[in-house]
Amino acid sequence: FFFSFSFKYPRAHIAMTDVTDVTDLVAVETTEQKALRLKAEGNQKYSAKEYDDAIALYTQAIVAHPRCEFYGNRAAAYIATNKFTDALADCLTALEMDDTFRKAYIRGVKCYTELQQLDDAQQLAQRGLEKFKNDKDLKQGYDRVNIIRNKLQRIEQKLTSISLKYDAMYESHLNDTQSPQSSSSSSSSTPNK
Repeated sequence: FFFSFSFKYPRAHIAMTDVTDVTDLVAVETTEQKALRLKAEGNQKYSAKEYDDAIALYTQAIVAHPRCEFYGNRAAAYIATNKFTDALADCLTALEMDDTFRKAYIRGVKCYTELQQLDDAQQLAQRGLEKFKNDKDLKQGYDRVNIIRNKLQRIEQKLTSISLKYDAMYESHLNDTQSPQSSSSSSSSTPNK
């Protein structure tokens, strides 16, 4: 009898330790469940185009239990409110947490493009395409940056051409206006005889 009691006691001690660990596990699951509930509420607000409310709910979800998709969702809400710098920060944080989070690449490319950081946009799109080789959204983002670059280059060339023509016209006009002044000033400076 004594032997069985001493044998059961260590088991009871182990069971008490397990209960404490299970309680901790339940608390973690509860925090995660809370975060998921907040995310779901944020998704409803986002769908209703109540972006500021969605941002607040996603932020609460991040505080409760940070996950890359919470950052990604908040980035989408920031993009909807044209807060591209904040959205970009969330995209980059999401990618630090999980570099296979596809939507963070897509949204990050959009943010960089909107912020006119085309080199960074193209590099992020390229990184995404290395992970998701045939992704049409990433390819589209990459191509969009190229299109914008080409358009900007053509605009710059046209502006340079116009500027050169304007400069030539202005100089010609200056020369025309200065010529009569210089001949009249030289004639007026000559003494009358």
